[in-house]
Amino acid sequence: MTYRIVIVALFIFTLSALQIKTNISPLAHEQENVKENVSSHQGFLIDVLPNYELQKEEEGKDIIFSTQSPHTWMRIQVLKVDTTNTLTSVNSATSTFEEQFGKAKMIADQHHIKKPLITAFEAYTHQEKASLYIVKVPNKAQILIITTNVKRNSPDEQQLFDMINSIQLKER
Repeated sequence: MTYRIVIVALFIFTLSALQIKTNISPLAHEQENVKENVSSHQGFLIDVLPNYELQKEEEGKDIIFSTQSPHTWMRIQVLKVDTTNTLTSVNSATSTFEEQFGKAKMIADQHHIKKPLITAFEAYTHQEKASLYIVKVPNKAQILIITTNVKRNSPDEQQLFDMINSIQLKER
């Protein structure tokens, strides 16, 4: 556990120092029938692919789920953070993830996410794969906590990555 905290802290401080900027083009320019959706209570835009729906799950959380596959869904949470509570937020998200999905392992290379990752974890059951992505929002004191769930070896995972990469935070 201490090792994980040190690694996460290094990620946070490195990203803060670099102030990484991303320039991701939205999915709407690449595919037909993509709907740009707005989370009115969390302040982000996301391009939602066909056969997926965005809904408010509970206060401070939204869920995108597949209308075709009951195993495929993604939860998005936007957290305001400062330098004193970033590590606490990351550790809390990781602990919650492990409570829900079991022992998680850190993902060293996550090239599918085109946003600045603070850290990422995976957990597996016999049939499903759950992932936790903690993303730094450039030039804002916010992080995205994104949890995904897919059937093992499902092509749906790439669609979730495409939608994650389209997320843009609105000015509130």
